Amino acid sequence: MSASSPFWDTDPFRIGQRYRTEVRADGRLKAIPVPLTEEDFLYPQPDDQFTGNVQHGEAMWYLYHAVGCGIRGRAGFRCFTRLSLDWQRAGMRPNAPDVSVFEDFVTPFATNRHTLPVLDSGAKPVLVIEVTVPSTRHLDLEVKWAIYHAAGVPYYLVFDWPGDARGGLVLLGYRWTEREYVPLQLATHGVWIDPIQLWIGVAEGKATAHMCDIYQIPPAVEMIEREVARKRAAAAEKARADAAQQQMDALARELADLKARLAPQG
Repeated sequence: MSASSPFWDTDPFRIGQRYRTEVRADGRLKAIPVPLTEEDFLYPQPDDQFTGNVQHGEAMWYLYHAVGCGIRGRAGFRCFTRLSLDWQRAGMRPNAPDVSVFEDFVTPFATNRHTLPVLDSGAKPVLVIEVTVPSTRHLDLEVKWAIYHAAGVPYYLVFDWPGDARGGLVLLGYRWTEREYVPLQLATHGVWIDPIQLWIGVAEGKATAHMCDIYQIPPAVEMIEREVARKRAAAAEKARADAAQQQMDALARELADLKARLAPQG
């Protein structure tokens, strides 16, 4: 359904929902869905459920996976998706970017926590990525732009669906300066994010990430499929080698048996 349809514009649940518990007349508990507002989108609670689409999910999870590949093995770097970030700055409330990257973690962060206290952790923000959806696109392009600048996030990337989602993604990249964010110059592979040593961009309407101008990080599913295929091929090769060895062992036993039977005749 088009994001500009009357139904979408008036649907109270177009941003998402959360549940509140009410006590029924018979004393039983009942979960009541409550529509989310733009304020909730900017400053979500842990169990909020936001309305998305396939394109948003694919892009967000690919970028989370790709950045994770880029920082793997690098001490102090962590990548999160939809984790609430308490910037611990006056006048700023916690919010939850689609993807966030930090460096200089000196202590492990408990993965069961809903919120990262940024200053207390000692970690430094490196990058925030948002992927827009029609109902909240203006918040990613305007309000969050100001939030991340105030938080001192060095790089802010927006993968935007400017119109019909079938037209593909458009990348908007920004670099922090004291006064404001300034646009990043797009190159062949997108924009270079130096702290994580990755090119992040768009190709054929989809998010991409490259290492060293050469290797394009494939989607996680594709990497899993490749690994499964590799293991299957290795298992098949081992089975062939084992069968060949068993055949050779059988021939060796037959030869030894034949020699044993011929020996007395000599």
